Amino acid sequence: MADLPQSTPSVAQPTDYSHFVLQAVKTGSKEGGLDQAVVRTALSLCASFLITDTSTNEMTRGSQTWFTGLNQLVDLLVALHARDELEVDTFNAASKVRVGPCVFFLPHFVRHAQSAGRLLGLGGA
Repeated sequence: MADLPQSTPSVAQPTDYSHFVLQAVKTGSKEGGLDQAVVRTALSLCASFLITDTSTNEMTRGSQTWFTGLNQLVDLLVALHARDELEVDTFNAASKVRVGPCVFFLPHFVRHAQSAGRLLGLGGA
């Protein structure tokens, strides 16, 4: 019986949701605006990145990279809303972000963005 070739198990490379979000936004940026489909994709991958960031990194670094990425998306949603550029589909995608038993109800942030925008001098009705 022939010996099977020996292989070494591959080690998964650490993921970084914050880096992914930045690259997605950079890729989706175009003259005249942002392709919000990339924002919706980043939102839809939120839960998956929570698992991979925390399982392929040290626990504190993994949770921090994930949380930073989520905060970047929230900041982007608020900015898009303040500029009256937030698409309904993107708002709907944000409302569906679920991580385990937790629901990050991102529209709550966006709903109050108008008030925050007025306080920051960004306009809004």
